[in-house]
Amino acid sequence: GAFSQPNAKVCQSMLGWAYDATKQQPNADSNNNNIDLCELYCGNGCFTIVLASNFRRVVATEMSKASVELAKHNLFLNQNNNTRVAKLNAEDFVFA
Repeated sequence: GAFSQPNAKVCQSMLGWAYDATKQQPNADSNNNNIDLCELYCGNGCFTIVLASNFRRVVATEMSKASVELAKHNLFLNQNNNTRVAKLNAEDFVFA
């Protein structure tokens, strides 16, 4: 099974907050475009798509095969080229 946030208004608010929290800040010492992101349990890639532009590279993991396929399709539709999705649970990720 796959999960998605059923409340569009809540989802939009969460995505906006996550994007703002990870974007490069003017006059900041660090530059997120030089930072990589590892997202565990990415689901259908909703957050992945939004956050990807704030990072150099993204590795997104998900244990649900259906969600992995949805995330890959979402990345394709959004013409994302800095993200890879892997079918992997958190425990396996630790040993990868």
